[in-house]
Amino acid sequence: STGFVILKNSSLSSTVHDAALRATRSFFFDASESVRRTALAHDRARRGYSPPNTENFATLLGKEEVNDLVGKFRIGPVSVSATTAEEHASPLLRPNVWPDVNLWKNESEEACRFQ
Repeated sequence: STGFVILKNSSLSSTVHDAALRATRSFFFDASESVRRTALAHDRARRGYSPPNTENFATLLGKEEVNDLVGKFRIGPVSVSATTAEEHASPLLRPNVWPDVNLWKNESEEACRFQ
């Protein structure tokens, strides 16, 4: 199925928007799992790739359920540095984790657009 994205205060042109959607589709549908796993985050709830069946939203509600059947890729502001995150002690300000473009470029021309 199709996911969603939230853009705030963006002045992206429709051309850039369409290219971003193509690159995202390529990441989830064309790139191999080994490429996607190069973007595994140390804290998957905050940044990077989370494979299907590895997270459990129900635990946030204090429930015990089976793991979610959805793959995810989360990013945050691109201008936040690791130093800033440490200063504010907020996991929401951690740097983004990106797939290894050198590995992915052999599989897809969209790789360079993803980041």
